[in-house]
Amino acid sequence: MISKTNSNQIKILLIIFVFSMLIRVVLPIIRTTCFDQPYITDSNESRVFIRYGDDFFKNADSDELTYVLTAKSLIEGHGYAVNIQEFEKYDNSSPELGQINSKHVFTGRAHKKELYKGDFFKHKLVPPLYPIFLALCIYAFGLNTLAWFLPQILLSSLTCCLIYSIAKGIFNDKVAVASAFMVALYPELILWTNKMRVETLFIFLLTLSFWFLLKKDSNQKKTFALLIGVFLGMACLTRLTLLFFVPLIIVWKLFCWEQEKRSIVLWLLVLLFSFAIILSAWAIRNAVVFNDFTVLTDEAGAIFVDYPNSHIYPIIMSNSSSLPYLTTFVGFVARNPKEFIIKSSIRFIKYLSPFTSQMQPQAKIYKTLTWLFIFPASFCGMFLALKKQWQASGLLIAFIVYYIIFHGFTVVDDGLVYRYPIQPFLCIFAAYGYYLIFNKFRERLE
Repeated sequence: MISKTNSNQIKILLIIFVFSMLIRVVLPIIRTTCFDQPYITDSNESRVFIRYGDDFFKNADSDELTYVLTAKSLIEGHGYAVNIQEFEKYDNSSPELGQINSKHVFTGRAHKKELYKGDFFKHKLVPPLYPIFLALCIYAFGLNTLAWFLPQILLSSLTCCLIYSIAKGIFNDKVAVASAFMVALYPELILWTNKMRVETLFIFLLTLSFWFLLKKDSNQKKTFALLIGVFLGMACLTRLTLLFFVPLIIVWKLFCWEQEKRSIVLWLLVLLFSFAIILSAWAIRNAVVFNDFTVLTDEAGAIFVDYPNSHIYPIIMSNSSSLPYLTTFVGFVARNPKEFIIKSSIRFIKYLSPFTSQMQPQAKIYKTLTWLFIFPASFCGMFLALKKQWQASGLLIAFIVYYIIFHGFTVVDDGLVYRYPIQPFLCIFAAYGYYLIFNKFRERLE
């Protein structure tokens, strides 16, 4: 029989899941149909939530086109590629924005005929998992908004449940419930579920990985090590920014291991083996197609967006290897350490700011209100958590700090989308901060 405690926890998880699903169905529809400006400015065009086929392509941005055309190519049997003719037909990105977009990379390599098959260009512009995910959704439900919207609200709602479980394991039930509902009500995480972008899938895989890592009995089972490696690998093949954090996970495991030291060797070998297997298929494919055995992608070139080097675009457009990106980056830092520090400081501030100047007025309002409620309390909660229970909370705090520093050193988008992956974890520490403040206030009243 299910114990009363387990029964109550199942009810709580069910409430969190249903609430998250409902709000993720309603709010994106309201925003799109009542507030959003169509991507193509047309006073006669109504705000439509569900778009099909050609209508979707006309209203997609450059990133969405890259994902969906790659998914379409996979479905049609052309492999991991993009139809150049279709991309150029629908691409509405503005070159004067000075951003590196897909079209620059595709057309810049037009002389490499071995990368073409008809109109299809083989690429490694973006990691493979999200286009594969989209291909499965579109193959099952057709090319329309609901094909990925419904699976993504499912993943986002499950993320809220995972946040509850993680917070409960680190702190207690009250913090767990509060943090889960904070994530459930987080505007950016809600309003991004209908977008054809990687964040919802990445955040789910990331949270799932941390859920397995932070389970109290994860060290006792090799199966958990296997699953952690698989999910970490899948998360890296969705957003490569996680890749450089994996060594820190290994160090954390070594530092916090409480069992016989010899047992950790096999556990870590299982994790690293499954992690390597997941990444190897993508690396082997890149070696065969581009003669570059790497899991890095051409979007790594985004780190150069605000570096004033005129030779960067030719490097990106003429090389299939990821090495020139890294060497150019290191060379720039070596030659311009002062400028790099200044730019990194500006990006650091921008990454932690409530909003940017390019956001729409209504976005600035709800982002500022959310920021005021979450961010100060979360940093207070992290500081207190390190003092009270650093071993249980240390890995999540390390990831938050890593992600902030990583984007301070590289690039921060004006929509602050790159900040989304840390927001569910900030909610945990914000809930913990409010919990401690409330307890302190209650004690004084008593």
